[in-house]
Amino acid sequence: DIAAEILESIFQKYDKSIPIICHLDGGYLKALERANEQLNRKVFYTEIADHLTSRDSLRFLEGSIREALDNSSLEGYSGENNILYKTWERKISKIVDYQFGKGEGRKLIGEGIKTRKNHRINQITIFEKKSNIKLGTLKKETGNIQLTIEGASKLVPFDSNAKIIVFDGDKIRGNTLFRPGILDYYSEFSPKDSVIILNRSRSKVVAVGQMIVGSPYIKNTHRGRVAKIYEKIK
Repeated sequence: DIAAEILESIFQKYDKSIPIICHLDGGYLKALERANEQLNRKVFYTEIADHLTSRDSLRFLEGSIREALDNSSLEGYSGENNILYKTWERKISKIVDYQFGKGEGRKLIGEGIKTRKNHRINQITIFEKKSNIKLGTLKKETGNIQLTIEGASKLVPFDSNAKIIVFDGDKIRGNTLFRPGILDYYSEFSPKDSVIILNRSRSKVVAVGQMIVGSPYIKNTHRGRVAKIYEKIK
């Protein structure tokens, strides 16, 4: 059918070494399977629990991304016009969008990035292409990107629905963010989500970390630990 033919033509544009992650169900899934019958491309199928955007389905999607990363390599694909290189740029951009809000990935990529894979600790370090400044690290065991202060700063300014916390200060003491001093926050945080912490004016990143609790906890209490800090302004 038309959908299968379109998918087949898209697959043919990319190198066979590039994996395909399928997060579809129903007729769309059947169209992909028909498109791949002749091409025999490597496809990582996710498990759908209830519906495509349920928490479990998204968790299975993260697992498929990790599996695809484990079976892929950036080595030998450093040219900016290389298809696999651009595929990795898009992948990193989408992960940042998922973690911090739609459109944030394009800000991180900017005029280009370069990457370095560390086989020993199973992670990929992301650098700004021109300045060689470290922007973050893609942790293959989680599929998430841990941004540096410099990487997070490229995302400023944020829109009103970004995954941030606004802090009443320019510096955070210690390695934990506590409830007092939080002025504003994303309304749908879950524990273990990545978080960028901004100063009162929202003009500067003061820390980056990982949520310990979710937004309901912040809303219903005035004390306690909120986020674990892994890098901050000194």
